[in-house]
Amino acid sequence: GTSAAPFRQPHPVARPRFCCLWLHTAMGDNPQSPTLEGSWQTLLDGVVPAIVALQVIAVRSFQDDHAGAHGGTGFVVDAERGLLLTNRHVCICGPARRTATFVGCPAMEEVLVHVAYVDPVHDFALLRFDPQQLQQTPRAEIALDPAGLRVGEEIRVVGNDSLEKLQILSGTVARVDRNPPELSGDYHDENSFYALASSGTRGGSSGSPVLNRQGRAIALNAAAKESTMHAFYLPLHHVGRALKAVQSGESIPRGTLCAAFSYTSFPEVLRLGVDREFVRHSILEREPPLGGTFSKAMPPGGMLQVHRTLPGTPAASALQPGDVLLELEGVPCADFVLLGAALDARVGRSVRLGLCRQGQRVDVELEVQDQHDLIPHAFLELGLGVFHKVPYQTAMKHHIPVAGVYVAQAGIVFGESIKTDAVITDVNGTPCTDLEAFEQALQQIQNKEYFAVGWTVPRSAQERRRCVSSVKMQRHWCAFRFWTLDRASQKWVPRNLGAAKAAGSVDNMADATAMDDAAADEIAVAAGETAGTAADIVTASPKKRARRSGPTSALPIVKTSLCSVVFRTVPTFDMDLVVTASNVENDTYCCRGAGVVLDPAQGLVLTDRATVPQPLGDIEVTLGEDTRSA
Repeated sequence: GTSAAPFRQPHPVARPRFCCLWLHTAMGDNPQSPTLEGSWQTLLDGVVPAIVALQVIAVRSFQDDHAGAHGGTGFVVDAERGLLLTNRHVCICGPARRTATFVGCPAMEEVLVHVAYVDPVHDFALLRFDPQQLQQTPRAEIALDPAGLRVGEEIRVVGNDSLEKLQILSGTVARVDRNPPELSGDYHDENSFYALASSGTRGGSSGSPVLNRQGRAIALNAAAKESTMHAFYLPLHHVGRALKAVQSGESIPRGTLCAAFSYTSFPEVLRLGVDREFVRHSILEREPPLGGTFSKAMPPGGMLQVHRTLPGTPAASALQPGDVLLELEGVPCADFVLLGAALDARVGRSVRLGLCRQGQRVDVELEVQDQHDLIPHAFLELGLGVFHKVPYQTAMKHHIPVAGVYVAQAGIVFGESIKTDAVITDVNGTPCTDLEAFEQALQQIQNKEYFAVGWTVPRSAQERRRCVSSVKMQRHWCAFRFWTLDRASQKWVPRNLGAAKAAGSVDNMADATAMDDAAADEIAVAAGETAGTAADIVTASPKKRARRSGPTSALPIVKTSLCSVVFRTVPTFDMDLVVTASNVENDTYCCRGAGVVLDPAQGLVLTDRATVPQPLGDIEVTLGEDTRSA
């Protein structure tokens, strides 16, 4: 046999010790290196006590927010005054009860919070709480640093992600000049940049601070894109100005041209006719103003273009979609931050705009409107329904004027025929351009009286045109009230409207019961008379009795005793209903069936439980051509 070759040991290789030493030195000197996880831990230990989980219970539907409970995140920005920062869509603008739980401390103390300021357009709100109520929670606050939002910044998002009390998510800022995200509802932000990062935030983390390595908040977590890791952050330039005003007790002006701009790249604006030399000299080579989004190291990559305008305003006739903003008050402007600051400083005054339209320069002058006047600050409550002026965001998104009455919740009076999110245009032919005109029109209608209402649904292609429906006035379901927001105290103040002005109206539930009894007597009398007439016919007409092909003697009596029964209620009063697609009519549950008059004198009607499943609801009985409430 052959002998195996001897196994040779490999030559020893000297290990490059200097490589290990170099790595250790680099990791110790680089502030962005992973070895500084300890510093992140120290930083988080200092800011976590300032994080709160918000629980919001909306007691009324308002704008496109429906009544109900939801959660979010907030954080303390002023521990001494007790001020929290969160999102507008978390806080909501309508009546609500809000509580904050300090989830960053083992004590988990809970305090009531109240609205200090809600921005009319941008997605942020400031809440106020009493710091003296905190007994075991250390006072901590997070400073705001709008200038710290830069591309490449390593961040941590700390908040109530997925309603899990406290989550810490990491990411890196990828963009700071994104247009506001398009949301599913009517509310949308406008005329503001948003930052983008892949932090994977989900529901419940709205309102979380976006922290940098210095422990400061550089942005506010606002939204996320489904099925992706993309998260959208609101920069804090507008927030910083609002916070200073609230701290000093001053009013916060918010100006608008009733026009929404979008950030468009340089190649696109060049195709729209903007002069290439203007872009180079006035935008790229010009030193960006301090306090804005851009800097010399991070210059702009586009300009502001008119996206849409509000119908019925001066901007709708002076501006056109596609116009590119060149100058604002003679100064080149390509930054939402500078545009917003200029408009806020000129509320009630005019502003000069230099535009590029199809390659030609156009100069226009527009008056700056008060943004606070364009959002609802009052609502009317009738029959479990909520109605207020058309919100600015709804009008902008669906391209309709701010005119008419918005149906935030249809209720039992309008719910069978009109959908929530509709706009009421007239009542009994009387135009309702605002909430006051709507109130006056309703005051003239008596209880349980049918009236005509004209309406549209702006978001529906089929019902965008005016429709007319007949609805029944029902004042006995809840108080007829007008609520107004006191802007100073941010509290809702009610005003009872009472019953209809016309004679014979029902003022209270006792009168309503009496009216129901009288109506039942009328039905009983009508049924009795009909039955008597049928009996007379049976006994006094032998020729009809002798007809073999005619009805039997009992059929006319039964036929004149048959009636139709309609039962209606709203989801709020759903106690014992089997809800199917057949009995859901817009915002009400409606069951229809037949009944038989058992006792005409007492007005007793027999029907099945499927038709009237519960006592809490509106019941109508129709006998012949006469319809009465039961």
